[in-house]
Order: sequence, then C-alpha cells, then structure tokens
Amino acid sequence: MILVTGSEGGLGKRVVHLLHQRYGPDYIVRVSRQAGLKNVLHGNLDNRKFVDEIFNKYHIEYIVHCAAMWNGFNMDYSILENNTEITMNIFKFITPSVKTIVYLSSSGVYDSTECFRTDKLYPSSAYGISKLFSENLIKSYCDENEILYTILRPFHIVSPDEKYAPPSSHVMTDMFYRIIKNSEQIEVDSLDDAKFVNFTWADDVAEMIVHLLDNSANETFNIGSPEWGTVKAMVVELMSQLGICEGSACNIVYDNKPFQKLTSKGNWHPCGFTACVKNFVDQKLKNGEKYEDYIRRS
Repeated sequence: MILVTGSEGGLGKRVVHLLHQRYGPDYIVRVSRQAGLKNVLHGNLDNRKFVDEIFNKYHIEYIVHCAAMWNGFNMDYSILENNTEITMNIFKFITPSVKTIVYLSSSGVYDSTECFRTDKLYPSSAYGISKLFSENLIKSYCDENEILYTILRPFHIVSPDEKYAPPSSHVMTDMFYRIIKNSEQIEVDSLDDAKFVNFTWADDVAEMIVHLLDNSANETFNIGSPEWGTVKAMVVELMSQLGICEGSACNIVYDNKPFQKLTSKGNWHPCGFTACVKNFVDQKLKNGEKYEDYIRRS
C-alpha cells in the first residue's frame, strides 16, 4: 500500500487523484488532521501512537511524504518542531515492508531562489531548516536500511486545490481571491517586476512523484518550470485570463539550468508560465469558483 502524508493539501490531492487512477482507492492510505473525510484516516502525525497504528494496521510499501506546516519564510520555531517531529515519527515506526520513499522537500533549503545554482544549502527560515533536517534524516536512514528514495525540491507550486489562508497560501492563490472574492483593485504598477519566481504547475509535480514510486534511485532533484516570471507578470496574466484587462508583455525569462539533472532523464516536461496561470484559472472556475458577481471588465 501507499501512504500519502499531506494528502489533503494543494499538491497531495493531485497526487492522490493520480494514484487512484493507477492503483484504485483501496491501495492508498491517506491521513489528515481534519475529521469526517471519506476514506481518510483522522489523526496527527506528531502523535506517535497514531503513526504506530498506521504501520501496524497497513502493509505500507511506498511513502509519499508531503505533510508539512508552512506560514511563510520566517523563524517560527513551532514550524520547525512540527515538521521535524512528524518525519522522525515516520522513521521511528516505519516497517521493513517499505521499499521506496518520495519526499517533498523545498527550495527553501537554499538561502534564496538564486542559491540553487550552487551546492550551498543554507536555509534562512524555520521551514527551510525543517526540510533540510528531514532530507538528511531520510538519506541516512534509507542508505542504512537499503530503502530507495527520491528527494524533490520544488520551487513555487501552483494548485487550484490550495486553500486561501494568508500568510500560508501562495501568491497566485492570494491574488486570485483578492481580485475575485474581495473585488480588490490591484495596483499592478506597484508590484515587484524584478525578482523572478518559478511558478510550477501542481499536476506536473504530482506526475513526477507517481513516476518516482517505481523509479527512485537515491537522488535529489530541483523541480520546477523552465520559465520564470515576476509577481507583476503573474498578476497581469491572471487578470488577463479572467478577462479583467488586456494582457501585456510579461517579464519572463527561460532558465532550465536548475532542473537539468531532472530533465536529462527525459521524463520531466512541465508546462510554462502562461500555461500554468491558465490552468490555475480554468480549474478554479471549473471547481465552482463563482466569479460572475465579482468580475469587472475594463
């Protein structure tokens, strides 16, 4: 069976959907702190008894570990404590049946989005520190116990399933709700048009995770789109896709160097910047987001 932690998050739901298509729901073990969800175990991974029960009750062969708390790049030590504890609990009660682990780390293990160009790992947030700790724990344990693993360091995942919950939700989700739900007039010219962000479509990451369950070889990859856009470019494209304004020349650069290690395998073909924004808008509206009452055409 496949244990998916963080299965109800913006990425986790996409992973579960693909796993259901391939294996069926009976082969997937999902966990959530939220009670009352169908086919989902209710509990918290920081509870050792709960984690122990999972591994005792189910024959777990694969683990997709996406669960983590996040509230921005800061030094909130409750984030560090929670994220490291849940990873340690998994390895405290893991059983010999486990063959492969795919771990969702973060580009936060670098000091900034520019430092991935080197091997320097110097996280400047509690979240990044927790991810790097978990990476090292996974490598050490898996090497010692001959378990296959892959560690993925995504940059900025965009998912229509992400909940709007500032400050923990990502910028595209935030902007969508500010524009649509709050009818906020965004001062586009005041937005950052200098710092480039890697907006990566969640389905692309989910497909890679599922692929790696049977294709892991104890490696670590940066994972993201080859196209980088600024926050201003993203908002302009977002508003254009919503029909609020005409699109304009977006500040986008192409840089695939951070991901060459993954793309060289020939099985990583993520969508670009514009397609990512379009996918996000299309699926938000398809999922029932009511924007007709809010949209303002100019």
